[in-house]
Amino acid sequence: MSNMSTTNLNEKVNTIKMLCSEVVNEVEAKMCQLNELEESQRALEEKWSKHRNVSRAVKLNIGGKKYTTTMQTLMNHPNSMFSVMFSGRHSLQPDDKGYYFIDRDGEYFGYILNYLREGDIEIHKSHIAKRLLREADFYGLTDLIDLLQDSISEKYTTTWSNSRRGSDTTLFDGNLKVTTSAMNNLVVANDPLPLSGSHYWEIVHSKPESPQGRSLANCYALGVCSNDLTNYNDFIYRARPQRDHVWAIEDNGKRSNAHLLSAEHNLVPWGSSGFGNLDRVGVLVNRDEKAIYFYLNGRPMGRAYTNLPDIPLFPFASLINQDVVVEISFPKIPDQ
Repeated sequence: MSNMSTTNLNEKVNTIKMLCSEVVNEVEAKMCQLNELEESQRALEEKWSKHRNVSRAVKLNIGGKKYTTTMQTLMNHPNSMFSVMFSGRHSLQPDDKGYYFIDRDGEYFGYILNYLREGDIEIHKSHIAKRLLREADFYGLTDLIDLLQDSISEKYTTTWSNSRRGSDTTLFDGNLKVTTSAMNNLVVANDPLPLSGSHYWEIVHSKPESPQGRSLANCYALGVCSNDLTNYNDFIYRARPQRDHVWAIEDNGKRSNAHLLSAEHNLVPWGSSGFGNLDRVGVLVNRDEKAIYFYLNGRPMGRAYTNLPDIPLFPFASLINQDVVVEISFPKIPDQ
């Protein structure tokens, strides 16, 4: 074979190789495009599958009360019981009407479901918050547990008012203490009690050089009053208009018992013990029950009132004797 023929043959072979390489490159490019399209299609199908799954209606029977929500709502909190239930790892069988049964309190589940939808909750009554705390724990809603604990643990505090006190009184120690230079003075707190929940404070009357427990004579009273109590220089039990605006107990100088003092009660004996100098008299106001409970040195004395109105109420105390000091403090509620 001549050199020219060999050269032509080599050129043709190289041309064929080049064309084959171009075809291979084009095929590989098309394959990459096809793979990308297939991957995109799988992603779309997976996304739609998830969307279809989480947005589908789910029917729940909570203790006999029926609810309908979406899978998305139930799955909003990844570590909750619902996320475990509907994760696909468990075989769940609804009843013949399509409801999944959970043996819990159906009345309170409405609050739980609203929290799952909104991510927040607003509770104005402490007994509801306490009951919901147990439900939130059962459903594994840790963020809701934190919210409820914060709302339950909010403590009412206040100080004695500089304007709502007898003319012979003096405030000191950050307005937590008040003393009097004359008889027949009252002092009222600055801030009203919240209209819901339970709120506790303690009052200590003290007089220099008087032993603990001794009667301070001339009587003294403590409890709550309304905004209508405006005369701070008078014996409460002597003036009916004064008593119309208070719900209180009073020590009449005898250690046998205390007395109720209100519009309906004027020195009506109550309880099994009186109180005196340096005794810690606790006042627990439960706005949801409309009730007042009293404590003596950390021990329950009993429930004195069950008819508190839904109006602003303020802690108050009387300062009957000269040089008596009245202190208000806010410890935790004693164990029952």
